[in-house]
Amino acid sequence: MKQTLIFCFLILFFQKSVFSFVGAGIYVPSVGSWQIDQAGGSNAFQFNSYLFTHHHFPLSAEHAFRPGLGYVFNRNTYNTSYTKNSILLRYEMSYFFDENLAFLYGLGNIITEIRGKGGLQRLQNGNSYSYFYNPAVDTVRSYNTTLNLGVEYFFVETLAAELSLYILEFLSKERRAFSYSLSVHYNFR
Repeated sequence: MKQTLIFCFLILFFQKSVFSFVGAGIYVPSVGSWQIDQAGGSNAFQFNSYLFTHHHFPLSAEHAFRPGLGYVFNRNTYNTSYTKNSILLRYEMSYFFDENLAFLYGLGNIITEIRGKGGLQRLQNGNSYSYFYNPAVDTVRSYNTTLNLGVEYFFVETLAAELSLYILEFLSKERRAFSYSLSVHYNFR
């Protein structure tokens, strides 16, 4: 079975119509659910740098499989007691409406790594102040499965813009969260 999968992957990878692309953009995690300042403001738009690569494996004239890997450099201007980075694994399909516009859909994984200095931090909690624990020195990872939806627009054959929505905990009404990315990418055809 393993040899069959490897053989199928190699056939797909070495097709003339297969191409790769690299890109950069911004990633906004869990919109509205994180406090970003001492006044209690929540995140709606952040400039977390996002680098990624995808491969495009055509399945038909309109459909393609496009697995991808991304890395997010999370900005943390409010609390410097920890560092946080994320890896996005994307297993998506694309459906081309025409040669310039594609709808993206599929699943993904977001792996977030947090590393801290430990200790306590005094923060505003309503009208008073409370002490909160900083992330410990050990590295902690969280794994989330996402439902991915997006749209991709090709300006020219090799240059495109992409807006993607990542729905975390998509089966839970209480815990559902939304993240998004906005990016541009260059195709190597």
